[in-house]
Amino acid sequence: MKVLIPGSFDPPTNGHIDVINRCSQVFDEVLVGVVVNPSKKSLFTTDIRELMLNEILSESSNVYIKTFEGLLVDFAKANEVQAIVKGLRAMTDFDYEFQMAQMNSNLADFETIFIPASPEYGYVSSSMVKEIDSYGGDVTKLVPPNVLKRMKMPENDEINFKEVISGQQKVEYVDQLEILREKLNSGSFLKSRSSKKELIEIVENLIDILPVEMRTARWLVREQDTFLNEAKEESQNIINNAKRESESLISNSYVLQEAVVEANTLIKQAEKEAQAYRMKIEDEMDSLFTDLQSKLEQLNAYVANEKSLLRKPREIIDPE
Repeated sequence: MKVLIPGSFDPPTNGHIDVINRCSQVFDEVLVGVVVNPSKKSLFTTDIRELMLNEILSESSNVYIKTFEGLLVDFAKANEVQAIVKGLRAMTDFDYEFQMAQMNSNLADFETIFIPASPEYGYVSSSMVKEIDSYGGDVTKLVPPNVLKRMKMPENDEINFKEVISGQQKVEYVDQLEILREKLNSGSFLKSRSSKKELIEIVENLIDILPVEMRTARWLVREQDTFLNEAKEESQNIINNAKRESESLISNSYVLQEAVVEANTLIKQAEKEAQAYRMKIEDEMDSLFTDLQSKLEQLNAYVANEKSLLRKPREIIDPE
């Protein structure tokens, strides 16, 4: 079963992630829909919210993140989901979500499944997190680490996705740093335990200070390769199926052509035999007519002879 978990996720909280992870263990596919609302002032852009969720949920193979705008039911239809999932924290949530569930059912006959929040996250909301953070409060326990790091960045620090995805050198740089860290951990570089520890800390610090989007870009690049390979495999299957169907069509066409040739041969042979039989009948009829004509002529001669005999006077023989 495929379900949709919609929301603004501005920012994503530990309560959001808890509901998503629990759903991923119950349902076959979980689509997380990030709402695009240009008229509403948000803490993070839609792209950044999508990026943060992708990083947090990257290990969940059956969870997908997409952005959308417009009616929720239209987005649900377009993505062929069977139900909408909403997390509930308290009765105040239920009053509002119950009305929305009835409206969505009326608009497009979609069922809504309510998931109660875990007790430890029952009080957590995005609006509360933003308000606490705006007054300098500590939200460390309320949001995932990558969200917390992003919240501490300058307000104008937005992502240029084109630069991130096309920045193959940046991705390779992160890979090299991690390879270096693994080699240091294995002890292949240094014999001194203290210098080894220092270098490990340096490398880890370098990785940590890299923008979150740069590390996510590496995941995007790798996922892109996976998608491309799957697309190539699928296209090859389509080509192979097309070849088999074309060969079958060619074979059927050949059989049809052979049948047409054989039928034409039989028709010609039948016409030839019919013509020969007709000529034979005509010859026999001609012979019969000739014989009949000869007999008629003989009959006419006999009749003429008999007539001439009847016309001659008979001789009277006197008795003695």
